[in-house]
Formats: sequence, structure tokens, C-alpha cells
Amino acid sequence: MTGGSITIGEEATAKFGMDVKVAGGSITNNGGYFKANSLTLSNGGKFTSALNGETFGAAQINLQDGGILNLTELNSKLEGGALLVSGVKDHPLTVNLSGGEIRLNDHAYTGQFKIGEKEDAGTVNITGGEYHASKIWFGSAAGNTLNVTGGDLHVTTFDATYGTTTIGSVKGTSYGDLIAGTVVLGEAASAEAPATQPEGQFNETFTVADGGYAEIGNLEVNKGYKATVANGG
Repeated sequence: MTGGSITIGEEATAKFGMDVKVAGGSITNNGGYFKANSLTLSNGGKFTSALNGETFGAAQINLQDGGILNLTELNSKLEGGALLVSGVKDHPLTVNLSGGEIRLNDHAYTGQFKIGEKEDAGTVNITGGEYHASKIWFGSAAGNTLNVTGGDLHVTTFDATYGTTTIGSVKGTSYGDLIAGTVVLGEAASAEAPATQPEGQFNETFTVADGGYAEIGNLEVNKGYKATVANGG
């Protein structure tokens, strides 16, 4: 699709047994259901919709340079509202960001992101562009992942507990920058939940790999977590 527009009305269904590519033009979902193998947005292509199980069904979103993902609402009410990147059970959602814009009602979205839930997983791959968030955190499902192998990620608070985070490339073939005010790794002790977890309880890791750069204002590493720097910044 390189021009024109498609509108999905309330309670309507549009199912595409293919990868939908919007490189110009727009798709607007006004409360119906959009289904595709994947959705790719680039070169002025715009997709407007809520992202929840009742309105959206695709295993992958590719937001490329010039593309616009315009949310009509946040799909998580946690902590005042967040963009939740999560699939359903055995079908995780992958979001690939390489320069396109994320908006909320046609305004740049720089709020909260949650990757995955307790049982459902999500993956975010940043390979280009510049993205901003007030907070990012993971659900506790296995497989929740954030990879920054290109571009810049700016976040005020990043709680990396329960997820696998890689800044840069393990093979040293790409680069990525993380600029964070605070990074939290592992669960902190409290009166209600003392830090009784043994060393190595968290299988998830936070890695600054080859070519990666991490600039962190405050770092909190709690018992049981692994953090690795391998020729990164």
C-alpha cells in the first residue's frame, strides 16, 4: 500500500493472510479488528488503532523510517497507563523500531512502556532512530526481551528485572546507545519481601555487548542478578 486510505469501522473485521506494508497512505481502525501476519510502516505510512486483543492481531510490527504508529489509547492501565508490548500465550509480539514515530492521538509518545506480562511475552528490537520513554519495565514471563543494536534509547527509569536486555551486538556487527537516568536490576528488599532469593535466581541478563554504549545516572543491582559488560561502553 503506497497511497490512499483504509478505514475499519466499529465492530468490523479486516483480516489479511499476508504481511501488510503501508509505505504511504493510512489504515485507520475505528474500533474494529485488524488481523495480519505482520504490519510494516514506512515512508509516511500511518496506522491508527488501539493495540489490544479486541482490535489488533499481528505477530510483528515493523516501524521503519517515516512510518507512524498512532495509538488511540494505551493498552495497559498499570501505573497510570503504559504501552504494553505483549502477545498471547504461545504467540509473542515483536516490535521492531528503526526510525518510525510512535504517537498517542497524534502526539509524540514518550511515556511508559511495559514489555510482556506474567504469562505472555514481548520483544522490542531497536535498530535505528531515537526513542524516548519515562519508564520501561518487563513482565515476569520467560522470553521478554529488549535489544538496542542501533539508534538511541533515552529512558528516565528502566527496571530491567525479569527481562533480557542487550545493548550493542554480541557479534559486534551493530551498535546501540542507552541513555538512562536510573537502571534497576533485580528485586530490592523490603519489609514485605526480604531479599531471600539465592544468587543467580534471575536467568535474565543485562548486557552491554560489543559496540554498545550505556550511560546510566544511577545503577541499582540487587541480589541474584547478572550484569555483563563485554567490550561495550
